Amino acid sequence: MKAITTIKYLLALTLISLVAACGSSSTDTRILDTTDSYTVEYIPGATDATQGKTSFQFKVTDKTTNNPITGATASIKPVMVMTDKTHSTPVESVTESSTPGTYNATAYYLMSSSGGVWTLNIIINDETASFVIDVAMDTTAVTTLSALISGSDLVMGSPRKYKLFRESLTGSAGTYSFNFFVAAMETMMSWPAIDIGVLGITSVDVQVSLDASDWISYPVTDNGSGHFTVNDLSLSEGIQDEIYVKLIVNGEVKTTDGADPDGNNDYTTFSVTP
Repeated sequence: MKAITTIKYLLALTLISLVAACGSSSTDTRILDTTDSYTVEYIPGATDATQGKTSFQFKVTDKTTNNPITGATASIKPVMVMTDKTHSTPVESVTESSTPGTYNATAYYLMSSSGGVWTLNIIINDETASFVIDVAMDTTAVTTLSALISGSDLVMGSPRKYKLFRESLTGSAGTYSFNFFVAAMETMMSWPAIDIGVLGITSVDVQVSLDASDWISYPVTDNGSGHFTVNDLSLSEGIQDEIYVKLIVNGEVKTTDGADPDGNNDYTTFSVTP
């Protein structure tokens, strides 16, 4: 199995080289792939794909007529191929934009391309277009991705991992709102958003603090499907600060190391600069 994964990894690297070579000699800079029925164009978002939240669009047209395809059943499946393993990453459900044939998508990349090759699979009515995506490493001073671990809930013999992603920090001095997304590992290839009824979850309690001590002054709103918001954060514009997040699922406090909570390991930290 390891030999097969290594071959896939080398093939993916070769594909990157071929794509780069073709791109250098063509005036068509669109990122395209075709299926039996469709031509699919990957449209990068306002920022390049980066570890953490990455939003983008894709356009689907009929392969023969070039007419836009509307109302399609669409989804995405990013796959990371490394030398020793293969895994996916959390994603949002695909939605259709107001532009005919164009769809909105979001992937929450667990890692950059430095450790392997990301292939973004776009599935349209059971047909798949694939794109090799260069996911950049996060080099900013803010935290885009953090993690907590279950002490008792096991997946394939190991503690279940919970990934927390920064979505946005908006507002003005004294009234900032912080939005974040939480997903959990089901398998290496499946990372669903946490929610009641998912992965046996019966209760979710998310708490936020600015000093890792007061966990009641900033109530958290559960927006559903793994999305959470905390409002009225007392932060100073241009000054780096920390937002501490505590995650309690089915009554168990998730920790940074999977051990019992001790007051230091029972929350994760987002560094932010308003």
